Amino acid sequence: MTDFNVEETLAQLTLKEKVALLSLRDFWHLTPVERLNIPAIRLSDGPNGVRGTKFFKSVPSACFSCGTGLGSTWDTELLEEAGHLMSVEARHKGAHAILGPTCNIQRGPLGGRGFESFSEDQYLSGMASAAIVNGIQKGGVAATIKHFVCNDLEDERNSINSIVSERALREVYLMPFQLATKYANPKSFMTAYNKVNGTHVSQSKKLLDGVLRGEWGWDGMIMSDWFGCYSIEQSIEAGLDLECPGSPLIRKHDSLIHQIMAREIPMPLIDERVTNILKFIKFALQSGIPSDGPEDTKNNTPETSAFLRKLADDAIVLLKNEGGLLPLKKEDKIAVIGPGAKSPRTFGGGSASLNPYYQTNVLDAVKKHLGTDDVSYALGSEVELALYDLGKVVSTEKGAGFHIKVYNKPVDAEDRIMFEDMTVESSKFLLFDYFPKGAKEQLFYLDMEGDFTPEVTGEYAFQESCLGSN
Repeated sequence: MTDFNVEETLAQLTLKEKVALLSLRDFWHLTPVERLNIPAIRLSDGPNGVRGTKFFKSVPSACFSCGTGLGSTWDTELLEEAGHLMSVEARHKGAHAILGPTCNIQRGPLGGRGFESFSEDQYLSGMASAAIVNGIQKGGVAATIKHFVCNDLEDERNSINSIVSERALREVYLMPFQLATKYANPKSFMTAYNKVNGTHVSQSKKLLDGVLRGEWGWDGMIMSDWFGCYSIEQSIEAGLDLECPGSPLIRKHDSLIHQIMAREIPMPLIDERVTNILKFIKFALQSGIPSDGPEDTKNNTPETSAFLRKLADDAIVLLKNEGGLLPLKKEDKIAVIGPGAKSPRTFGGGSASLNPYYQTNVLDAVKKHLGTDDVSYALGSEVELALYDLGKVVSTEKGAGFHIKVYNKPVDAEDRIMFEDMTVESSKFLLFDYFPKGAKEQLFYLDMEGDFTPEVTGEYAFQESCLGSN
C-alpha cells in the first residue's frame, strides 16, 4: 500500500486497532494494521545523522556536524541541502521519519543536550530548523521537530519544572518552533520530558491543543519523547497522539480500552488522535520506502564525504586572527594540546549516537596534512570523568578493539554455552536493545579479550564501569 483514505480507514478500524495505534509497536516502529494493509512505519534517530534501528553494533551512517555546528554555518540553503542528505540516509536505513531536528534554546553550557540545538538565538534556531525540515521532507521523509518546549536542562529530566513567564515563553522558547512551523510545516512534533509551569508538556492542553494546534493552526502528529508520556487520560485530552516507545508503559491496551468503555475518555477524542496518526502514516507511505526494510551503507560515497566535510568547514567561525597567526606555516613547530585531539567527541550520546562511516582525530589529521610525525602532543586539562575507552588502546588480529564472547553463564561455570563471538572497536556501548542469538532470557555474560602493549613499562590498572545492572 502506498496510499489510503484516512476517513474511510478510520471508519473500518476496530476499537482494539485504534488503541494499538496510539503507541509504538516496539522501539522504532508504529503499530501496523495488517488487516487493512497498513504497514509498520519506521522512525530513526536523530539530530546529527540517521542511526537506524540499533544502538549496539549499528549499521554505519553519515555523521553530520552537531546542531550547534550546523547553526554556525549561518547558511539556510546549505542546511536545506543537509536535510535532503539526511532524507537520503533515512532511505538507506529503511526509515520513513527522522527524529529531528532539535529546536531548543541554549541557555547555558550545562545543558546536557545543548549540542543538539542550533543556537541561543531564537530566530537563528527557528530558521535553521525550518531549513533542515524542508530538506528532509522534500526528500519524502517526515521530520520530527523536538523537544517541545523549554527542554534546556537534563537534570532530573522527567520531573524538572521550567518556570517561565508568558512573555519569555512566547518570545524566546516557543518562537523557534513557531518559525519552523510557519516556514516548513514539520509532519510531527516531539514533546519534551519536562514540565512547564507545573504541567508536563506531554499532557499540557494549553501548549499542545491551545498554542500548537489552535493558535498556529498546525495539524500534524504529536509524539512523546521516549518514556515521556505520564498519563492516559490527560495526555490524550491534551493532544498527545502517540506514546513512545512500545510496548506502552502508560497506554496499556487493556487499561485504555477499559477507560473508553467506562466513558472516561470520549470516543471522538480517540478518533481525533488516531486520525492524526493515520495522516502521518499516509505521508510516510508516499515515500515508497518499504516496511521493515534493510539497512545499508550504500550512501557512503565520496560525494557524501565531501558534503559532510563542507558542513564541518563552514561551521568554523573565525572571530579574530591576531597577528596573522593563521593559516599556520608548514615550517612552524606545531603542538596539539587537549584530550579531544586523540579521543574526539565525534557525536553525543543517547539519541545523538551513531556509528560513523569515517572518523579520525585532530592529531593524526595534522600529522597527515603536514606529512610528518614531528608534532608535539600534550593532554592538557583532564576533562573525562568516566573511564577512558579501552578500545583505543587494545587490539585484536583484525586491528583496534577487542573480541566479545557472549555466554549464558558466568566465567566460572563449567557447562556454559557461547551465543556469539564478535569484534568491537569501542568499550563504550549501549546494550539495552541487544539480545543474543539463541538466548531464552535477557541475561547473558560477556568475556572481553584484547592485546595491550604499553608505551611505558609500569603497573597498569584496568577497570570496568556500567550504568544500569551488571
